[in-house]
Amino acid sequence: MVLNFVNQRLRVLYSYAQGKGFGFQQQFFIVQQAKYIAGRMAGGQDNGAGAEQTPASPPHPPVMSPAPAAGAGGAASVPPTPSRIERIMLRRSVNRAMIIAAISGVVAVIAIVVVVILVTTGGSSAPSSAEIVAAVKPSTVDVLISQTGEGVVAGGTGWVLDADRGLIVSNNHVINGADTVQVVVDGKKRQAQVVAATPCQDMSVIRVADNSGLKTMPLGSQAKLEAGDTVVAVGFPASASPQDHLVATVGSVSDPKTEYDVAQAADVPLLANVVQTDAAINPGNSGGPLVDQDKQLVGMNTAGLDEAGGRRLQGQGYAIGVDQIKRYVPLLAAGTSIGWTGLGLEPADPAVLQRQNLPAGLLVKNAIPGTPADKAGFGDNKTRLITAVNGKPLDGTIRSYCNIVGDARKGQSAIFTVISGPGAAPQQVRIPFA
Repeated sequence: MVLNFVNQRLRVLYSYAQGKGFGFQQQFFIVQQAKYIAGRMAGGQDNGAGAEQTPASPPHPPVMSPAPAAGAGGAASVPPTPSRIERIMLRRSVNRAMIIAAISGVVAVIAIVVVVILVTTGGSSAPSSAEIVAAVKPSTVDVLISQTGEGVVAGGTGWVLDADRGLIVSNNHVINGADTVQVVVDGKKRQAQVVAATPCQDMSVIRVADNSGLKTMPLGSQAKLEAGDTVVAVGFPASASPQDHLVATVGSVSDPKTEYDVAQAADVPLLANVVQTDAAINPGNSGGPLVDQDKQLVGMNTAGLDEAGGRRLQGQGYAIGVDQIKRYVPLLAAGTSIGWTGLGLEPADPAVLQRQNLPAGLLVKNAIPGTPADKAGFGDNKTRLITAVNGKPLDGTIRSYCNIVGDARKGQSAIFTVISGPGAAPQQVRIPFA
């Protein structure tokens, strides 16, 4: 009876173990049942009537004879004993543990690599300032202004609008009244011609015939610019060195879009759209690019502000916003000037004018060769004073000129009231716009 009972239980357990997809807990239960059966077998007792002698060692469970495969000769496989089931389960548990350990090791290695990358890169994929400067260097040029008989009298910076066409953008006040404009690329000077200008937006476009080594500057957008963003001002500012060098100053965006409305800045017009930054902008930086971390131009360095209301200010540089540049530069590149005759207009010192009994006005020292102003006789490097335009007096600032004829285009003209020197009678000179 005992053997029959054991055989019956082992057949059931083996059938379940073979046919069911048990998880670990169910398999463990089966093993425990097998141990129980083995104990019954080892005890050799049965409380039922007619008990029979139990063999000394438990017999193997009966063979589960599946239908023999064709050609298999009908041979049947022997099911595993309870001890074999335990070994199989243990082996599977060890395999699972090894797999989990391997996965954990891989995850740990990945985590270490990520931490190392974050530490070495500062946790950011943004390029370094050195990488930004290296990227825009082929797009940034030194601009030199010469006067007949005087040599180089001023300088500034420009950036490449269209390398294929040799077009370069700078401030109008950089090329203002020049006899000769040159750009320096890789230490070598190249002659440049003024294509067009707009003094009241303080922009100009010049062209070089030799465009080798130039690279077009990509333009960004003020819409993507935010206060606190890192920017780099690049250019050729005045320094302690007698030689011009490309210099970069790094700062933050203080205001992505504001106005430059400073009445005491007589040489700067009202600029309706500028980027304010604390990156240092010094004389010579004018016309150079203000670049974001995408290595794109977001402004053209134009002016600074170091005093207001008698108090010193720090960290206030202003660059004409790229959105404003996109509005006007395409017209200039096509040869369309705005409010420009070619005159080199400069503010006059009010104290000097007062001593000479002269009214307020703007000085003209020269005119760009070939322009309407040059043809009207202003290209002789003689200093004159313009006191009024179209009968409206000038107050000695560029913005007073812009208030009168800042939007004039080619085909229009204006009458300039000109005084050639102390004691000279005013003259009325009509000059067409370029």
